[in-house]
Amino acid sequence: MKKINTILIGLGNIGFKYDLNKNVIQTHTKAILKNKNFNLLAAIDRSKKRIKKFKKQYNLPVYSNLKNELIKKADLIVLAVPTKKQLRLFYKITQLGYKKNFLFEKPFTINKKIIFDLTKIKNRKFFINYYRNFDNILIKTLNRVKNSEKNLLIKAYYSKGFYHNFSHYLTLFIKIFGKINKFQIKKKKKLKNDYMIRGKLIFKKIVIFIDFIDKNKECNFHIFKKNNKIWSYENDGLKIKSKFEKYKIAPNLNYMSDVYKNIRKIIYKKNTNYYDINNHLKTIENLNINNEI
Repeated sequence: MKKINTILIGLGNIGFKYDLNKNVIQTHTKAILKNKNFNLLAAIDRSKKRIKKFKKQYNLPVYSNLKNELIKKADLIVLAVPTKKQLRLFYKITQLGYKKNFLFEKPFTINKKIIFDLTKIKNRKFFINYYRNFDNILIKTLNRVKNSEKNLLIKAYYSKGFYHNFSHYLTLFIKIFGKINKFQIKKKKKLKNDYMIRGKLIFKKIVIFIDFIDKNKECNFHIFKKNNKIWSYENDGLKIKSKFEKYKIAPNLNYMSDVYKNIRKIIYKKNTNYYDINNHLKTIENLNINNEI
């Protein structure tokens, strides 16, 4: 199979800087370069400082503006830019005639009409980088916990905004536990273009309490059975107690590698764990079950 020609737009933290000079794979740049099935055609960024730094690190084409000749060659365009810029860039690129695949940064958009319209486009894939939804080991382990135990309760903690940050866990919980039956909000306060929300998500067989924490702390969640903590997820690693010890998993420091492995399989129509625009529509519809947000 031919390589997937990719254009990366955005050389910020998730695009380029998170894993700079580190032996991990946590950015789009390194994940693309480390996967033999992808070819990074070029990177795009407006910042002269970031362009200079990228050129120093990698001997690859990098530009301040997207070029038409590049668009014609691309099989995948990655929009690693802030949420408020993604839609504008997406429409600009499609107006230039690009009709292939996109990878967006989360949460992309929470506008149901826009998401619904994208689900109707055929022969194209729209992925959203909820990287935990691409983590085969994590999903397999969560399913084992779900299928092995009853009367479970989850407590989840997040920072930096409900959509910006908790959405990572939210999409994962919906994937594992199905539809949210009820979303009860105990406290809600505005945070720029987002919210900080305390409350609970009620699924058919499990209740998830959510709360916000200091922005400098790591997000985490814990699973309880009869008030005893049996399972924890912190710093992208699993800490499992008692009989779940055999499922212990070290922190996944190469999570972006999983994203691109799965994207390749999806583009070539192989079954895998993934999060695309259809899943995103389900998530947003779940969130607005009570029209609370």
